[in-house]
Amino acid sequence: MLGTSRGPADLPSMVNFLRNNRIQILFTIGGDGTQRGAHALGQEAARQNHPLSVIGIPKTIDNDIPFVWRSFGYETALEKSREVVECAHNEAIGHRNGIGLVKLMGREAGFVAAGATLASGDVNYCLVPEVPFDLDGEAGLLAHLRRRIETRGHAVIVVAEGAGQDRHRHLEVVSPCATIPAVWGRSVKLHDPVELIVKQKGSQVHAIAPQLTVYDALQKMADLGVGALLVMDGNELVGMVSERDYARKVILAGRSSKEMKVRELMTSPAVTVTPAITVDACMQMMTERRCRHLPVVEGGRVVGVVSIGDLVHWIITVQDQTIRQLEDYISGKYPA
Repeated sequence: MLGTSRGPADLPSMVNFLRNNRIQILFTIGGDGTQRGAHALGQEAARQNHPLSVIGIPKTIDNDIPFVWRSFGYETALEKSREVVECAHNEAIGHRNGIGLVKLMGREAGFVAAGATLASGDVNYCLVPEVPFDLDGEAGLLAHLRRRIETRGHAVIVVAEGAGQDRHRHLEVVSPCATIPAVWGRSVKLHDPVELIVKQKGSQVHAIAPQLTVYDALQKMADLGVGALLVMDGNELVGMVSERDYARKVILAGRSSKEMKVRELMTSPAVTVTPAITVDACMQMMTERRCRHLPVVEGGRVVGVVSIGDLVHWIITVQDQTIRQLEDYISGKYPA
């Protein structure tokens, strides 16, 4: 047993650890985030030519892993959820026109809410992310709930935490420093994969050939308004060149940018990441490796670049959302 983690991880360091300890078979136990991390780890091992077999064992109470009928922990979650629903039912029938409202896990899938509803038998309304619903109108939830209260005097509602996302897909999350739309109808998070950033900013990358001069690289950076360029030899990523490299290796060394070649200046090999790595893990990697740009590589092909500015904008947006949610909670407007 190597250990457990819920935080960011440096994939190259993890592969180095496995290689140094002669580990060639790795079992990962967890939910969708763990399995995404296992996939990224397998890709990094392949990139480093380390023979590693990664076996993912699904374990999550949400039961939301594709192709897995029932994951470890799901039945326990159902049993505990049923107990909570039973308490909510007792409270509802103990008060005139009482309504018991239970929110359960399930941001993207409503297995726990639906399973607890079936296990209980006391639930009148079950709301899950997979099924859109209307609040208003004659056929809406509120009209049904009113009729239920008028005829039976109580009701129990079970809501998966992601239910009703379709009602907010048109909204955008506004940050003081950047406008980042809500991704697939949900808020952004620190453990989101960087592929979401790449999809929003686009996969276009700015590159230069290694045989060109440093002056050519500086001119291109000035024209594009960027601080770094990928160094590409055909379709192969061979390094990175930045304004900081120029300041330290050309100006301070007293060399000429019109004579020096990019291959002499570039940082090689470039520090890269996979699309599955999380935003907070990228920020940690930039801090440890002292770099400001990370090429995103999948299957040996560059699919995008994330900069420290992209990550900072994302993090500020997450913090801004958290502040708004806390303000809404304090003022009584929080929908949960």
